[in-house]
Amino acid sequence: FPSHDRSVNSISITPNDEIILGGNFTRYGQPYSNKLVKINSVNGSIISFTQGTTSAGGFYDGPVNVVLTTSSNETYVGGGFSVYGDPTNSIYNYIIKLNSDGTPNSTFTTNMNGGFNDSFHTPKVTDIKEQADGKIVVCGIFDEYAGLSLGPNIVTGKQIGRAHV
Repeated sequence: FPSHDRSVNSISITPNDEIILGGNFTRYGQPYSNKLVKINSVNGSIISFTQGTTSAGGFYDGPVNVVLTTSSNETYVGGGFSVYGDPTNSIYNYIIKLNSDGTPNSTFTTNMNGGFNDSFHTPKVTDIKEQADGKIVVCGIFDEYAGLSLGPNIVTGKQIGRAHV
């Protein structure tokens, strides 16, 4: 497998056996992977995935802490980032759902209504899990999601299920 310049924090395997790595790296075998890369599990070759091919592409303003690919092949990425791709018009606030080609899922993004925030700390998503019913559970440092005040640091499938997760 190609070399990388910083930590890999999360590994997710897609249903078709591709490997998605997330972390704090800016390069993974090619310039500017910016914290997320998809690789072929057979030969380790890089599959084009992240938005942008310069230092302003990918997740350039914070680390990826967790990558989850669901049983229905949906990819969720959480971390300490607020921007993905073009920094002038792509604010995601610590969680994003990606299509199989690495583009943001516009339905999810529209329904997030601002994503996660925290009144007292710098917010971040630290883990994402899929429940048996297909809904997503997210935990991290936050007290607000989609403009709604929450209990401490966890969003259940019921709460974010309404946001088409």
